[in-house]
Amino acid sequence: DSDNRSEDYQAYENLVKETIDYESLEVTHHDDMRQVDEIVNLIVETVMCKNDKILIASNWYPASLVKKKFLMLTYSHIEYVLHCMSGNTTK
Repeated sequence: DSDNRSEDYQAYENLVKETIDYESLEVTHHDDMRQVDEIVNLIVETVMCKNDKILIASNWYPASLVKKKFLMLTYSHIEYVLHCMSGNTTK
């Protein structure tokens, strides 16, 4: 049911935003919020994945493990990703 999926998506999005301290990221990384939103969407889509396994860097992992790890991501993890991405701009 698409209504339930939408409600689940919103619930996970709220949970992820709370866990990564989204409001602080808006203050400290205002110019990077498009990327932060993309990261949040990726986390939520992964957590909502119905597959038993998820492919990461050519390796299959149990979806339950990946989801657990993704839901444990914090402000510091997102900040680290943003830092790495800023050093990886193409010229």
